[in-house]
Amino acid sequence: MTLAVIIVYLVAMLFVGIFVSRKVQSNEDYLIGGFRMGLLPMTGTYLATFFSALSLLGGVGLIYRTGIGGSWMPMAWALGSAFGPIIAYRFRRVQIVSPSEFFYRRYGSRALQAFGAVASIVYLLFNMVVQITAMGVIWQLATGGNFSTGLVIGMVITILYTLFGGFLAVVWTDVVQCFIFILSIIIAFVLVVTKAGGIGEIYSAAALIDTAPEVGAAANAPGSMLSLLGSYGALSLFFSFLVQGPGTGSRPEYLQRMQASKNMKTALGMYKYAWVILIFVYIALNIIGVGGRVLIPTMPEGMSSDWIMPVLFTQYTPPVIAGLFFAGLLAAAMSTIDSSMMVMTAAASDLLQIFSKKEYDTKKMMWYSRLVTVITGVIVVFMALDNSDFIVDVAGYGFGILGLTYFVPLLFGLYSKRANLKAAWTCVIGGSIVFCIWQYFTSAGTFAGTIAADIPPIGLAILVGCLLMWIVSKVTPPMDEKYWLPYFTKK
Repeated sequence: MTLAVIIVYLVAMLFVGIFVSRKVQSNEDYLIGGFRMGLLPMTGTYLATFFSALSLLGGVGLIYRTGIGGSWMPMAWALGSAFGPIIAYRFRRVQIVSPSEFFYRRYGSRALQAFGAVASIVYLLFNMVVQITAMGVIWQLATGGNFSTGLVIGMVITILYTLFGGFLAVVWTDVVQCFIFILSIIIAFVLVVTKAGGIGEIYSAAALIDTAPEVGAAANAPGSMLSLLGSYGALSLFFSFLVQGPGTGSRPEYLQRMQASKNMKTALGMYKYAWVILIFVYIALNIIGVGGRVLIPTMPEGMSSDWIMPVLFTQYTPPVIAGLFFAGLLAAAMSTIDSSMMVMTAAASDLLQIFSKKEYDTKKMMWYSRLVTVITGVIVVFMALDNSDFIVDVAGYGFGILGLTYFVPLLFGLYSKRANLKAAWTCVIGGSIVFCIWQYFTSAGTFAGTIAADIPPIGLAILVGCLLMWIVSKVTPPMDEKYWLPYFTKK
């Protein structure tokens, strides 16, 4: 029955992609929905893209292991998303198809545009591998089937509906996927609270936990599950926000959705309504993580603490409900993957036009974009099957890389008339050098046992990038007003 529910879900996603494909008539339709998306689809796709399978597995698993202190990471994401309306308010004033095109419009540089496109492709490619790996794990947990089989099936369905309907398919499947995984979270919340005897009982019992979260792991000290800071120190907490916040606020997937909105009101509205939902979702996930630890003090042997939600559903719910949950996990993974595919396709379109120096017919560009979608999916599958630790390491720095490449030049470019090309390049290159140096010393163990060990390389790089952008903008002349004026003119 669990497998049947998953199959119905996958077929439904494919049907949605085919159904909306009738409205795809140009490359703009394929890549960004023709700049005409309304509030409902925009709110749904933002939520679906914000959440990934890692949120429901790794996020809840972190709280299961460490207690309420594990909530700081999603709080950093939430802080980053607060930059969204600030960016959207001016970013949406100039219509562009791909996020990296901003660097040409604002700074007049094809080279910086190409750099932004390549940065998007590299980060999103590695991040997609992590998400598609989650699809394989979900299939394995739900059906007992082969990891590789589930990975390939999930990716083939994602490629097909994206290939048919482009951004429109991504948006409307995201709306369905958003509903499914939020329903799964509600069910998990009710399940945990009911089985544990209430929210008050959950936290009372959690204060007494002194077991290890996994077989072979260190035991938690009594009371540690309710420690507000958890394992974070003040310095590491600051830099954690610095790494996660800017990357979240300037993710190319969100920039793409700002542009796809039919007007400024819609672009701002998707954040307003999404935040209301996110507040309740994250409170629920916190309670689920702590409550799961109360119900299952130590995970069964051979199981990671990240699997606490699947374990809860398989132990305490009938197969149909468990199937709905696993469909929700797949939805969370697929909604992140398809969004990444569309941004990568748009970035590849940028690179084609930059390096070929030609203008292409919109129909030809649409078929080129579809080809890129397929190639991207195939590459990701092979990378995921390789399952290299290097992939996970690169993906882990993704938010920070995007923060350095996009967030700083983007925010300065939108709100400072003095921001110029020299400042943008200095920010990106200078921050990257700082990252490489600090990463080398950190990896070599030079900072072991010192306060510097709490400073992540990419966090320091973003801080230095901000300072460099500000200083160079101050001491060099601003660009011609044709570059910055459109972003300072209300429409």
